Amino acid sequence: MIDDVNFPHPGADITIFPPENACEYITDEDSGDEDNVYPNNLPGSQLRAPAEINLTQQEDEDTGFDAEDHIPLAQLQSTNADNSVMNKKRTIETPCVWICKDFEEYASEEWPTESTNELKQMIPLQLFEMFFDEDIIEHIVTETNRYASQKNKPDNISSQELKCFLGVLIISGYIQLPRRRMFWEREKDTHNDLVASAISRDRFEFLMTHLHLTDNNTIDKNDRFAKMRPLFTHLNKIFLKFATLQESHSVDEAMVPYYGRHGCKQYIHGKPIRYGFKLWMGCTRLGYVNWFEPYQGATTHTGTEYRHLGVGAGVVLTYADTLKSWYRI
Repeated sequence: MIDDVNFPHPGADITIFPPENACEYITDEDSGDEDNVYPNNLPGSQLRAPAEINLTQQEDEDTGFDAEDHIPLAQLQSTNADNSVMNKKRTIETPCVWICKDFEEYASEEWPTESTNELKQMIPLQLFEMFFDEDIIEHIVTETNRYASQKNKPDNISSQELKCFLGVLIISGYIQLPRRRMFWEREKDTHNDLVASAISRDRFEFLMTHLHLTDNNTIDKNDRFAKMRPLFTHLNKIFLKFATLQESHSVDEAMVPYYGRHGCKQYIHGKPIRYGFKLWMGCTRLGYVNWFEPYQGATTHTGTEYRHLGVGAGVVLTYADTLKSWYRI
């Protein structure tokens, strides 16, 4: 039947669907050879199945027939004119105006330039007091006394006692003993005259128990480092105050060793310091710390406008906002 139809199309693809009983146990078989199958050899179930015919149309080079021959000439000219206008609109580009001039030099009155000569003349105590100034000392004294009063143990400490307490902590970093009480023992191999003469053992234990940096009544419950936040804010401010003017900066991770229990303690395999707190740090090319922020997962303190970008991008953009606009990261 298909052979009797005169198709004006040179190509046709015929697709026949599976027979009606394709999913049954007993199916019909064709009577012809498997390699040469003709329509006359197909079973009835196959011939009754639906089929599709896809016709392919090609232009006839001999007749010169074109698909646009049936379109009126006026309409064809109008269509070509519209397409030409659209192509011209797409190719129009905004002209750029280039100016040949030097880059502006930015001057800063807030950030000092490098003064290595002055720093070389300072003793270690003076360098320490640059970062732990009287403002943070008085803040710690106030909050420690407040916390002791809340615990019904009012025993006001002074700023001088707090400085002695910090000094003992620094000494214990390079003079390590099994127990900190051994600094006040009378044994010659453990007794330390400098520590014992600066602060008594009971006074040191009182400060160790009640040392505080923030008011528990106004603490931010969403910040896992809320009890240390005033110190972090102060140090970031002081770091920028004494930072030198450098163009290139870097943002990376740093580990602070810690083996106690805390929800923010991290474990990083293959690092020199595997256990501890991870800090995001913004530094100069020479390693000076300008800014840092402890990592605490999704609640890491970054700009609220950068939360949707993730922690990594938010940290970089927050550090960029902290610096001046002419620096490179």
